[in-house]
Amino acid sequence: VTQEGAMKKTGSLTVKIGEYEKDVKKKGQYKTIGRLMSDDEGKEFILLDATVISMQLFFLANPAKKESIIVSIFRDEKDSGEWS
Repeated sequence: VTQEGAMKKTGSLTVKIGEYEKDVKKKGQYKTIGRLMSDDEGKEFILLDATVISMQLFFLANPAKKESIIVSIFRDEKDSGEWS
């Protein structure tokens, strides 16, 4: 990606950090850890939020203490705006 090229946010990267109840249903509590992006040529890449990548977040997202965590991708609507 060049400095002159436009970057478009196409989704959000999240990890599940807990659960809560709403209207007697269990819901997931998620933390956004980054963005799924694409450049002007359509190549996808990830921008991770360095402020949330920590061991504390890893333990919240990984209560079973496995070697990896699940990162969910939530795709944005078609018109998501551009980053430059």
